[in-house]
Amino acid sequence: MKKITLFIFALFCLFSNHLLGQCGTTPSPPLSFINPSFEGPSCAGCQPGPWVNCGGTPDTQPGSWGFTQPASHGNSYVSFLQDGANAAGYYEGSSQALSSCMTAGQVYSFSVDLAHSNVYNTAGPGDCYSSLEILGSNGICAESEVLWQSGPITSTTWQTYTVTLTPTSNWCFVSFRPYWISPCNGYVNISLDNLGPLETNSPTVDATVSADISCSQNILGTIACPADSIVLSGAFNGSPMHAVILTDSTWQANVVYSLGATTSQTISIEAFLTIGGSLHDTIIFNLVDIVPDFSATSVCTGNVTTFTDNSTASSGSIISWAWNFDDGSPVNTNQNPTHTYANPGTYNVLLMINSSDGCTDTITKSVEVYFKPTVGFTYNNICFGDTLNFTNTSSVDNSTSIASYLWVFGDSGPTGSLQSPGHYYSGSGTFSVTLVTTTVDGCSNAFNAPVNVFDRPASAFTFSNTCLSDSAIFTNSSLSPTMGNIAGWAWDFGDGSALNTTAWSPGHLYPNSGTYLVNLITYSSNLSCPDTLQDSITVFPSAIADFDFINVCLNQAMNFNDLSTVSSGSILSRSWNFGDGSPLVTTQNPSHTYAAPGAYSVTLVVTNSNNCNSTITKITTLHPFPDAQFTAPSVCDGSVVQFNDLSTIPTTDTIQSWVWDFGDGSPHSTTQDPSHLYSGAGFSSVQLLVISNFGCKDSITEISVVNPNPIVNYTADDTIGCEPLCVNFQSVSSILTGSNTQWLWNFGNGSATSGSQNPNNCYSNDSIYVANFFDVTLTVTSDSGCFSSLSKNNYITVYSNPNASFTAQPGITSINNPLISISNLSTGANYWTWNFGDTSMDSSSTFLNPTHVYSDSGTYIITLITSTQYNCVDTAYQTVIIEPDFIFYIPNAFTPNGDGINDSFTGTGIFIFKYEMSIFDRWGNLIFFSDDINTPWDGKANQGGDLAQADVYVYVVKVVDFSKRKHNYSGIVTLVR
Repeated sequence: MKKITLFIFALFCLFSNHLLGQCGTTPSPPLSFINPSFEGPSCAGCQPGPWVNCGGTPDTQPGSWGFTQPASHGNSYVSFLQDGANAAGYYEGSSQALSSCMTAGQVYSFSVDLAHSNVYNTAGPGDCYSSLEILGSNGICAESEVLWQSGPITSTTWQTYTVTLTPTSNWCFVSFRPYWISPCNGYVNISLDNLGPLETNSPTVDATVSADISCSQNILGTIACPADSIVLSGAFNGSPMHAVILTDSTWQANVVYSLGATTSQTISIEAFLTIGGSLHDTIIFNLVDIVPDFSATSVCTGNVTTFTDNSTASSGSIISWAWNFDDGSPVNTNQNPTHTYANPGTYNVLLMINSSDGCTDTITKSVEVYFKPTVGFTYNNICFGDTLNFTNTSSVDNSTSIASYLWVFGDSGPTGSLQSPGHYYSGSGTFSVTLVTTTVDGCSNAFNAPVNVFDRPASAFTFSNTCLSDSAIFTNSSLSPTMGNIAGWAWDFGDGSALNTTAWSPGHLYPNSGTYLVNLITYSSNLSCPDTLQDSITVFPSAIADFDFINVCLNQAMNFNDLSTVSSGSILSRSWNFGDGSPLVTTQNPSHTYAAPGAYSVTLVVTNSNNCNSTITKITTLHPFPDAQFTAPSVCDGSVVQFNDLSTIPTTDTIQSWVWDFGDGSPHSTTQDPSHLYSGAGFSSVQLLVISNFGCKDSITEISVVNPNPIVNYTADDTIGCEPLCVNFQSVSSILTGSNTQWLWNFGNGSATSGSQNPNNCYSNDSIYVANFFDVTLTVTSDSGCFSSLSKNNYITVYSNPNASFTAQPGITSINNPLISISNLSTGANYWTWNFGDTSMDSSSTFLNPTHVYSDSGTYIITLITSTQYNCVDTAYQTVIIEPDFIFYIPNAFTPNGDGINDSFTGTGIFIFKYEMSIFDRWGNLIFFSDDINTPWDGKANQGGDLAQADVYVYVVKVVDFSKRKHNYSGIVTLVR
């Protein structure tokens, strides 16, 4: 059977509707901390105030040492450490004074949030869990009494713990720190946040429950205050029921559950207190008769997992066990079995137990079988002296990770811990290399492979110094390696010749004398491991035997000129053999007369001070000489010169070969009629040597002329401007020798070419806004017919002119309506300047479409000057006419009394071309006539002979205006005297 003891807190005593403390006393106020959530900035090695460091230096998290978990309350929390290997080792803690001191014997409870961290250790077998210890004292960081210990804490997420403590003294200070439970590899650690206030407990009911599926249950309980009755209710038979009150503080009750009621059960307890009010709480528990439990070792794949039965029975005894290992294996009925899992992973192991009372229960726990790493590495065998690099190919399941590597390299050197190390072996041979890979779960696996460090062959050879004309003989004495044999070799004779990889002991003829570094590289049959030996050989220079002679005709002495040379030392002796049986001659420069015509082999042997010989043999003949002749035309620089051989020889012999020296250091040509390209202009001495079929020679030297090409260049007085752009070009071409005689210009705009040395050409631009670019090419020909050209791309830039145009309305108007409106019809322009042709203050304008008012009649020319951003302009003109407007008026009375006021009568006006005025009396008699407007009627009649009397007279006026239109006016005028 399972015994369950429950403590029920936070019950209430009700008296006169007031909340009471222990059996009617007033509750004590809560005891609180300052800054209970450790709020402060993230800080390694410090914590926020007013908390005081105990031991070492706690850290304010998150943000230090890899802590990333957020706070459970507020923005920060504190983390502590405790040495996992030593209870008296390093630790960190916090302390501060309570708001008031505790009361000895008083039960206090408060909440706190705790979490385990994986930053320092991963919880597992042999590693460190978290823990927290709370201590009371009367001094900061003192440890007078352990008030509470948490036990191992493994959850990495925040868990809220309710702490209940009963101090034995009136402690005023509280300290928090981890505590040492058992040895572990690393640090005990704990994260702490959100401390609640310490509150005194309300009266409690303390019940001891023994539950059995088929038996009556006896509940023993205590109560803090005397009660009149205690009532229990729940799913048991006969609920509700009254408990039996034994004393003021104890009670008991017996409950019976129906068969099979094995689910979670709740018993409600209602205690009606003697002082009034009641206490109420519930007991929640699983109704089981036995408690299955077990522990299991966490192992690596392939190892045996040991299961330990920890099941208990509150009555009777456990009589059978059934284990389901969750891997398909048969059920195991041993109490403490062992089992080997074939595969790694997490297995939900079920244990079912049966008691002697006939009760059955099960429990399921997770059992971990850790993955072993797959271990491997790759490598390449090496030659001795090189570093062997290993490439680690080990891997493990993603649920875990590899923690360490151990390399044993198979020699006397140290082991390695890098993932992919390199290792230098101090000797050759085969070495057994082992890699042991261990996961963070402590699971290891190993891989072993042999590696070869191949030794190299020992290169060796002997030789003797030699003469230049003799081959040097090298004797190979190299030794094979112990691991394999010599598979190849390479001789480097030090003279730039190709490597010799075929002859074991070769001979070599050096092309020049001197000291040479000879390298013999031998290669082993394993990895072609090389070994090199270097030595120097001296090749003594030989005298270079040489002589020349001139073939002569029959019966003439042939002179031999010794041309032998030696690069070091001296020539000690000479020996001539003329090839006709005559005795040997030791003279340096002998002459010899042959007795018969023909060809003779002449041999000269010279010996130098190093006793090195040199021999040369030449053929002499007695035959006629050829006559060397050739022609070569003059050409321009860059053209090929064609040479024509004109050499002759008597018909008894033939010319067999030709040797051309072109005089410019280029290789000779042996073609009969060669062609040759000279690198530049000038005169070259060309020599032709012709040789007959009997070796008779003749030569001739002629001058070959390569005329220079003109050096073309030119300038222009203006290369950029508005159309039409007329440009004067000037040829500034030159030539090294001779003179330039012809010029051909292509102006790039489609105009005719020009043969002038310094021509002129005009360019236009038909576009509106876009500039036109023109390429100019000049070809110059010299007096030798050689020519060169020069093109300058986009040399001429021509901007388009704007097109100035406008209308002025009206074109003809009178002075009475002198407003002219202008419409700008120009294109391609950016700026406009107007001149209206008069002398008014506003006679000019820069508006696009201006207006203008003329102040006088006349004919005016309006001028528009348009321009672009390149200052290209165009001008347009328009004539407007402001005509005068004819006006005429005449008075109706006048007073010819000589006072100077209105003494005469006539019409007046403007723009009058012709004027006639007639004055009639009332009888129609003409008394005055004038054809000049400036000759008025002065009040006299009869041609001025008589004064006209005061009266009313009739006038008739005929006027012709400025436009020759006729106007007739008639009326009366009053003469007043």
